[in-house]
Amino acid sequence: MQWTTNEFCIEWVKGDSTATVTAPEGSALNTRLTRLAEEYPDEVDVRNSELFHIPWKWVKINPPMKLSEEEKKRRTELLKRSRNSEN
Repeated sequence: MQWTTNEFCIEWVKGDSTATVTAPEGSALNTRLTRLAEEYPDEVDVRNSELFHIPWKWVKINPPMKLSEEEKKRRTELLKRSRNSEN
């Protein structure tokens, strides 16, 4: 039986310049880290297909934006208009 995992881990030690990120293969984060490793080979160290060392300054936690229903509707309309003008 093949096991699939959906576990992510970010860890760093105070004073260290890098963070260790574990992301399962096929996940969006893994894909992004793999692309970053290709773009920044001196800054991203790929240990295996799921383990990456990145600069700790790259680690960010961003809470979702709090939008009123009115603002959500306004943004939806702007996006629709933008998509229609592209075609």
